[in-house]
This record gives sequence, structure tokens and C-alpha cells, in this order.
Amino acid sequence: MLERNIEKYKKEFAGQAVIITGGANGIGKGIAITLCRLGCDVFIIDIDLHNCRKLASEMSREGYNCGIICIDVNKHADLSEKIKEISRTTGKIDIFVHCAGISSFGEFADMDEDNMKKIISTNLTSTVIISRTVYDIMYRQGYGRMVAVSSAAGLFVQPLTSIYNLTKHAMNGFFSSLYAEAECRNISVSLICPGYIDTGIYDNSSYYGFDGKEILGLSPFKLYPIDKAVMRIIKSIMKKKRMTVFPFHAVVCNYINRFFPGIWIKICQLAVRMILKHKKGGSYVR
Repeated sequence: MLERNIEKYKKEFAGQAVIITGGANGIGKGIAITLCRLGCDVFIIDIDLHNCRKLASEMSREGYNCGIICIDVNKHADLSEKIKEISRTTGKIDIFVHCAGISSFGEFADMDEDNMKKIISTNLTSTVIISRTVYDIMYRQGYGRMVAVSSAAGLFVQPLTSIYNLTKHAMNGFFSSLYAEAECRNISVSLICPGYIDTGIYDNSSYYGFDGKEILGLSPFKLYPIDKAVMRIIKSIMKKKRMTVFPFHAVVCNYINRFFPGIWIKICQLAVRMILKHKKGGSYVR
């Protein structure tokens, strides 16, 4: 798709300054590579120094410059200052893509307080604070595009990921609200809500009483290819779409939850009973 419309995409993106959080891995990495190749000045923010350097080296070999900032998004003051430095260096921030996030899987009763706080801080608190810094820059320059890669988990009930769901529902509400007020300031806000994507986030999730690979194997949905996911997001950025939900299984689940909530809850309850049978050490289910 990109090759067939390369000139159209380059005309849209070439020369734009882009900041991508969570840009060293998964969807963020795919977006970073694609926008570099389209002529953007890309800066990635990620805690993973090894993969930050690896990506920058890969882009350098192709003749593109990809700036890296290795920092924990929970270090709010330091990160805000780094974003301001990028703005001072480039003179602008055209596009901000927020991909940073973590997840966990398991019963709410098994989750420890420290991990709950970490998920809320990384997925929600940091999102709001980073967005405030970027929004202030775009507000003053009179334009910009903000893109939040959230999750379809923020659209409907998804059990055994209660804290992750909490952050994604809040994130979706935040950016939906911001969309309404940002438009009059010439700032577009796009909310991306993907379903199960082959990104590796599931390999790095925290599992409470479950084996991650076994749980993934129980899913009725096939992981959506990351290259296709990246192109869906690039198209959404270009068209300044308010919300993008994909792939098809996410659209269907959202539809059932929205129009037949009772049926969706029953499906979720049945899924929980089936999954709990695979819990390490067993689980009592009434």
C-alpha cells in the first residue's frame, strides 16, 4: 500500500517533526520507521536503550536520521523538558504519536498494589502529563496532530485485564474530550483503538497465575500483522480521523458490546470460566 502511494504520503509528511513515545518496539517502532522513510524528522522516546540504538542505527544505514531519547515516561519533569528541547531544536512539533504502554493479565484479587500503580502511572498519568506538554507547544504554534494509540480494550468490557481496561477507558475518554476542544485551535486529535496485534506486548505483560503463551493460544482471534496495523494508523494520521478501530474482530466486539451489552457480558463471563480452568494451581469457580 505504501509503495503504491509513496509520493502522496511523502507530500503529506516530508519535513515534519515527529515525536513517538514507545518508539523502540512494536507499533511505535513501525510508525517510526515508516515516517522516517517518508521524510519526517523522527524522535523516539523509549525506556529500551538497546532497541532505541538499534533502530537509530538501522535508519542511519538507510540514510535517515532518527533521534532517540532513552527515558522512563514516568519521569514526568525530565520527559517534559526533553520534549521542549526537541521543540526548540526543530522549531516545531508537527505530529505527536503516543504509543507507550504496559499491560497485565490475571484476576483482580491476585494483582499487587505496586504493579497496579505502575500500569496506571505509565498508561494514564504519564499520558495526560506528556500530552499537556505537547499540547502547549502546538497551542502556541497554532497547529499540530496528536495521535493516541490506545486499545479496543478501552471501548468494551474485557475481563481479567481490569487495571489495563481502566487506563484505556480513561485514555479514550480523555482524548475524545480533547478532540472536541482542540479542533478550534487547529490541532487534530486521532484515537487509535487496535485489537489483538502481533506487537510483542503480550510477551512482556505481567501474568498473575497464568502462562502467557497458553493464554494467547486460547484466544479465538488471530493476531493482526503489525505491518498492516502500522499502515492503518499512518492513513488515519494523514486523514486526521477522530477514531480508528481495527481489525475486524475489534469492530465486531465493540458492536456487540454497544448494541447488545447483556449478550457481551454473558460472553465475557463464559470466557472467564473457561480461562480460569487454566490458572496455575487451579481456581475455584462457582
